Amino acid sequence: MPQMQAARSGAIRTAFLQPQHDDTLPRFEYATYLGQLTAPNPSWPDGTRHISELRLSMKLQPNGLLGGFMAPRTVHIDIVDYPGEWLLDLGLLDISFADWSAAAIAKAQDRPEGAAFLAALATTDPDAQLDEVAAKTLAQSFTTHLNASREAGYSDCSLGLFGPDATHS
Repeated sequence: MPQMQAARSGAIRTAFLQPQHDDTLPRFEYATYLGQLTAPNPSWPDGTRHISELRLSMKLQPNGLLGGFMAPRTVHIDIVDYPGEWLLDLGLLDISFADWSAAAIAKAQDRPEGAAFLAALATTDPDAQLDEVAAKTLAQSFTTHLNASREAGYSDCSLGLFGPDATHS
């Protein structure tokens, strides 16, 4: 980590992985994936399907004139792993929902399961009161369309949260 000032200055005394601090997120399987990558017959780990997290902690010794008199402090770095297909969604930060919707509908017109999704969409009244059953049905139709498009080789299938393991409850 030569770009990290604490590493350059020699302030890092130790670094270690912590037990999972957030019980609502699974721990990133670092040891499992490292084992796959460094095995005698290495293999690339399967893509992750859910958010996971790993906490790296470092004990840093303060530098400078009074550094020798100060106790080391611990710095925690929380590394969050998002499924790769979610990275496609970063482009959504720069467009409006209306623009994204128009683009998604345009893409559906020529893609696998697009006709079925568009037919379901055509029966939906956007001004009607929320009907959860209808909303779930439409979300499932969109998910089916995205998964079929991914299987057909399309890589611009956002929203990533509507991926292969998506459930809409």
